[in-house]
Amino acid sequence: MPEAGQLLEQLLDVHLLQELTPGKYRFHDLVRAHAAHTADGDESVGRAALDRLPDYYRRTATLATDVAYPYERDRRPRIPPVRTPSPTLPDPAAALEWLDCELPNLVAAATYAAEHDRSADLLLLSAILQPHLGTRGPYKDAVTLYQQALTAARATGNHAAELETLVGLGYVHRVQGRYEEATDHYRQTLHLARATGNQAAGLDALQGLGNTHLMQGRYERAADHYRQALQIARATGDQAVELKALTGLGHVHHLLHGAYEQAADHYQQALQIARATGHRPGELDARIGLGHVHRAQGRYEKATDHYRQLLNFARQIGDRNYQYEAWQGLGRADHSTGHPARALTHHRHALALATELGQPADQARAHDGLAQAHHALHQIEQARTHWQQALDIFTGLGIDGTEEEESSAAAVRSHLADLGPRRGTDR
Repeated sequence: MPEAGQLLEQLLDVHLLQELTPGKYRFHDLVRAHAAHTADGDESVGRAALDRLPDYYRRTATLATDVAYPYERDRRPRIPPVRTPSPTLPDPAAALEWLDCELPNLVAAATYAAEHDRSADLLLLSAILQPHLGTRGPYKDAVTLYQQALTAARATGNHAAELETLVGLGYVHRVQGRYEEATDHYRQTLHLARATGNQAAGLDALQGLGNTHLMQGRYERAADHYRQALQIARATGDQAVELKALTGLGHVHHLLHGAYEQAADHYQQALQIARATGHRPGELDARIGLGHVHRAQGRYEKATDHYRQLLNFARQIGDRNYQYEAWQGLGRADHSTGHPARALTHHRHALALATELGQPADQARAHDGLAQAHHALHQIEQARTHWQQALDIFTGLGIDGTEEEESSAAAVRSHLADLGPRRGTDR
C-alpha cells in the first residue's frame, strides 16, 4: 500500500512515530497519550479500535498459519475476510517471521480478551495459534493462553474449544516432561470427546496418551492406544492421525521388541502418507524413526543421511523440536562410528535447543549424549558431571525409562556406578 507507506514516512519525519525495526512502528509517547485521552472521551472510538485490532490479528494469524502450517487446515477455524488489510505473506518463511515477530502482541491480545469478556476472540486466537506454539514455543506463553482459553470455553459451554485447549495443554505438558499433567489432560479430552461425540478430539487424545506412555517407557500401554487410534483413523479416513499412530507403533516395535523390519515398515507407511498429504511434521517424525532403525542396525551412513535431511527440513519449516532430534541423532551416530569430538558439538546444539524450549527430559538426553562423548575422550569428570545432571533431571521427572535405552535413568545410574568415586582431575 504505497499511500500508507508515504503517510508513515511523513509521520516519522515529524517525530510522531518511531521505527524500532524496519517496517515496525510505534507511536511517540505523547501521541499515545493523546489517543488514550481521545478514546476515553468518546467510547465509540475506543470500541471501534478494539474491534479492528482483533479482526486484524485473527485474520492475519489465520493467513500466516495456513501458509506456514498447511497440513490439518480443515481442523482450524475459518475466519471471513475483514476490511482491515493484512500483509502479504507469500511463503512459509515470511509467514513464520510474521508469527514469531507478532507472537507477543497476539498473546497480549488474547490476554486482553480474557480480561475483558471477549471469549470469542480468545478462543479463536488460541485455536489458530496452536500449530505455531507447538513447534516454536515459548511454552510458557502456550500454557498461559491455553489455560485462559480453557476457562473461557468452560464458562461459555463451548465443548469444541474446551477439547482443543485440553489437547494443547496435554501436548505442552508432555514435551516439558510433566507426564502426570499431560495424562490427566488427555484423559479429560477422551472422556469429553466420547460424551460429546467429537471423534477427532478423541483420536487426538488416544494419540497423546500413546506418546505420553511411550516417553515413560510404558510401551505396551502406548501400543494399545496407538492401535485404537489407528483402527478408528483408518475407518474414518483421518490420515493425519493414521500416520501418527503408524509412527508410534514403529517406535514401540523398535524400542520394546527390537523388531527393526516391522518398525521400518510402519515408518515407511507413515512417510508415504505424510508426503502424499503434505504433513511435514509427520514426514519429520517418520524420518527420525528410520534414522534410529538404521543406527540400531549399524547402518550409520543411512542413519546420518536421514538425520541430515531431517535437520535441513526442520530448519526450513522452523521446527526446533525436530532440529533437536536431528542433532541428537547425529551425535549418537558419530559416537557409534568413533567420532566423539564431533558428537560433542552435535549434543551441545541439542542441549541448547532443549534448554531454550524448556524441555527437561530432552535436556537430560542431551546431557547423556555429552557424557558418553566425554567418556570416549577420556574426560571422566566432564562425563560424570553430565551424567549426574541427566540423572537429577530424570529423578525429578519420575522417569525410569525413556525413548532410548541409553537415555534411561537406569542406564545413567549404571554409567555413574561404573565411573566409581569422583577423582580430582580428568585423565
